[in-house]
Amino acid sequence: MNKLGRKFMKMFLMPISPFTILIAGFYSFMWGLWIATPAWDAFDKSPIYATLNMWSGEELVWGLSQMAIGLVLMFAAFDSLRFMKYATFAGFCSWTLVTISFTLVDYEAPGVWLPGFLAALHAHLFLNVKGREK
Repeated sequence: MNKLGRKFMKMFLMPISPFTILIAGFYSFMWGLWIATPAWDAFDKSPIYATLNMWSGEELVWGLSQMAIGLVLMFAAFDSLRFMKYATFAGFCSWTLVTISFTLVDYEAPGVWLPGFLAALHAHLFLNVKGREK
């Protein structure tokens, strides 16, 4: 591996800030709350949610799962490596499904980038938390 590659890997594997996990958890929780709120039909606001609706059948399923992931991440940010590991992996999986869903419906939409970023962030958090266990 060249010098740039080693520097990148060193940066990538640096210890993460618990505050970063707190923010990721807060965002996941708030998005889940927005999806699950019965005051409106979030999935009817845009056709980009069509695939998510097809996979789970209900906004409530996505909303509650994102809220649960967010809550676990927020609590885990205060020093619970085991919960952090599971929550960051679950966050990676759920945000990856959201990204895939958005991409399948409209790959040109700018909305694809945010869930993609969140999936990558959760993957980064998971790999670093998993690395801290050793």
